[in-house]
Amino acid sequence: MSTNTVASEENLYYGIGAWRLWEEKAPTSLRSQKLPPGELIPIETYEVTTFRELVRIVAFLNVMNKKHHLLFRGQTEDFPLRPTLLRDTWNVPWREGEKVDLRDDRQYYWDALDVMSSRIGAVLRDKLPRHRPFDRFRDRDAYRLAPWAVIQHYELWPTPVLDFTGSLRVAASFALGTEEAKPEGYLYVTAMPPFISDLDDVPEDESVGPVAVRLSAVCPPSAPRPHLQDGFLVGEPHFNDQALQAESSPGVVVAKFLLLNDSATADGQGFWDNDFPPHTQESLLPSLGDVVLAAFHEAFEYRLEAGRVVLVER
Repeated sequence: MSTNTVASEENLYYGIGAWRLWEEKAPTSLRSQKLPPGELIPIETYEVTTFRELVRIVAFLNVMNKKHHLLFRGQTEDFPLRPTLLRDTWNVPWREGEKVDLRDDRQYYWDALDVMSSRIGAVLRDKLPRHRPFDRFRDRDAYRLAPWAVIQHYELWPTPVLDFTGSLRVAASFALGTEEAKPEGYLYVTAMPPFISDLDDVPEDESVGPVAVRLSAVCPPSAPRPHLQDGFLVGEPHFNDQALQAESSPGVVVAKFLLLNDSATADGQGFWDNDFPPHTQESLLPSLGDVVLAAFHEAFEYRLEAGRVVLVER
């Protein structure tokens, strides 16, 4: 097989259309359903009413997309998979209900991310057994992913990266609400590039696309959230000023689900059941005992000045 053929095969995916055909007819071949990203139907929202049903469909997608890694993201609302830096607005941390408009001020927040990265490294200095990427994040593009991972995960500043999970149950729990149960939510199944555990393995070649980094490999062991959530960070390590105008999403969405949490199902339990209950708020977003979050609260605060968020050291 030629190199061009291999490259072409690696850019083809099985989506929800393949599942529909398999569920209806179980043909001996689904080859005709292997499609490039532009021909998938990610805009189609497939409804599921139980976690077990979701597992069954995603198992099919995993088997069919053998050349790709599937990650999941749960959202209570249906909005594009876009990093916070590329969204229209941003919710100011620790200032409930306050948000700023990013559309005409994106460059400011992108430039200030460098300052935030430096402060994050200083806060984490005695909490990391391996601090090099935080010390040298300006030396190599890939090392920027270390502070960005922490910043994004704790929602401390707009970043050009987005977090996902390798756990379907975690994603579904976020989709249906961890603090208060929602009647419905959205879950995205995304095909990702190979996973990275060591930032030294990220190629220096600027033509390389997004990478998926295990959060547990770059976040402090004293930060429980990335480990409890089986978190991954996906983004472009060589992100630059020109990319601020981009609208692209990380990875390829092969399926989008609408999770319906109707308590009027036959067993009366809705989407979840006794074997697969939802995660609680505390099991995914613990606040008590999170020494890293406490350290951030002690280190700096946010102020609004002329419509901009300004980071102030305490």
